[in-house]
Amino acid sequence: MERLGAVALILCGCAGASATNGGVRPLTSDEAAVIVAVLKRGSADPTTIPDGQLLKMGRVLRTEVGYSGSSKLSQDLIAPVPGWTLRSLALLQQDADSRDGTIYFVVIESVDVTGSTAVIEWGTDIAFPTRLNAVKVCCTLATDEYRKTDGAWLFHNRVREVMF
Repeated sequence: MERLGAVALILCGCAGASATNGGVRPLTSDEAAVIVAVLKRGSADPTTIPDGQLLKMGRVLRTEVGYSGSSKLSQDLIAPVPGWTLRSLALLQQDADSRDGTIYFVVIESVDVTGSTAVIEWGTDIAFPTRLNAVKVCCTLATDEYRKTDGAWLFHNRVREVMF
């Protein structure tokens, strides 16, 4: 499949309370539970990860939520989902530079919980070695809807998947 698209700078983060703690706000318990549900689904069926075939170095998840990093993921949060490695964007860039190669990883761009419905935007991204001074035109973001049923967040449907 050929990919065509424009370079996009996506500025988003979790909706909800205002930022605290130096501009980083903690995730709500529902936001955290939705993220865990997404990661569990991705672990059980890797084909549900947008562009998941690019993750040749394993399931690496960027620490920052949204491009601006308005929230941060923690090792404690992803502990119930084995097989995921948590790395900050700075460390992912260091990895790309030290290996002199591209690093693909999973991103959570936004989580919006309203009552018993949650919409999460997530997908894959890439870090190029700095020396390349490359313009990114990659990868895929999906918007998935989850619904809370009997206290558990369950996948409902994929609203859209955008490749760029």
